[in-house]
Amino acid sequence: MHANRPNPRRLFTILAAYVIFQFGWWASLLIRLRGEYRDLSTSLGVEAEDAAQNTYERFQWMIAGEGTVFLALLIWGLWSIWRISDREQAQAARERNFMLAVTHELKTPIAVMRLAYETLQRAKLSEDDRQQLLREAQTALGRLETRINAILQSARVHGNAAVKHYEAFDVEEVLARCIRHLHVPPHAERTIALDPAGTPIGLVQGDVEALELAWTNLIENALKYSPSDAPVHVSYGLAGHVLEVHVDDAGGGIPASERRNVLKPFRRLGDEVNRSSEGTGLGLYLAQAIVGMHKGRLHIGTSPLGGTRITTKIPLKP
Repeated sequence: MHANRPNPRRLFTILAAYVIFQFGWWASLLIRLRGEYRDLSTSLGVEAEDAAQNTYERFQWMIAGEGTVFLALLIWGLWSIWRISDREQAQAARERNFMLAVTHELKTPIAVMRLAYETLQRAKLSEDDRQQLLREAQTALGRLETRINAILQSARVHGNAAVKHYEAFDVEEVLARCIRHLHVPPHAERTIALDPAGTPIGLVQGDVEALELAWTNLIENALKYSPSDAPVHVSYGLAGHVLEVHVDDAGGGIPASERRNVLKPFRRLGDEVNRSSEGTGLGLYLAQAIVGMHKGRLHIGTSPLGGTRITTKIPLKP
């Protein structure tokens, strides 16, 4: 389908080389014309030759300066166009990965719910089997709702400078709710340990719904990218007037060179076609955006467990 589509980079390189070649050709032509002009003035006599020499010397620096500026602008323009083309191709690749991920993430739970519905309609099942199918359908529905909420939330947080509505909440209660929300297939058998703070924190202020989504995304990422038999640890505490929440896993970690890239929307490690883990590439982006709305920041580092430690740091609202 795309075999005959021209390569934009190749076309750009050919056109850039042609423009630079033409610039050199015009420069050589001016030099040649200068020689012919001097030969002509010589044949007309000494006075004409002197006049030609004076005219040339008067304009040669102006011509050289304008030519240098033109060449510099040309090179800068070509370099800028190349960068724009490179960014557009990278964006197209991210959008392609996002569409593949969204297609999978939305179609899979729909297929599970449809299968459960059709099975319940057509088959004579025991009560245990019926309840099992209903639980699977409910899990798929929750997964579908989570993915849609993530996409909608990405539009909500985009461009927001701060939280508009603060309310008091208990950090441990919200984190426990995030963990309960994730104790469903395919993570129902995973161990998620919530390590309480060393000293009581009390109620803090923030957008509870948004922060719950952010921390849920971070815990889910830790589950997806760590071994199935390895626990995920969630801890929290105060560092001065800053609330810190840590999510630690024992996975392969995120290379330092990719830690800024994975915080961009629709950006995931690897290629969507060959990736086995689920997701849309919005989890870390949303978490960072939500923390940023609270005037905080998100940090990706190395976990004591050997994998990734993601820390959210949110200053406490007085």
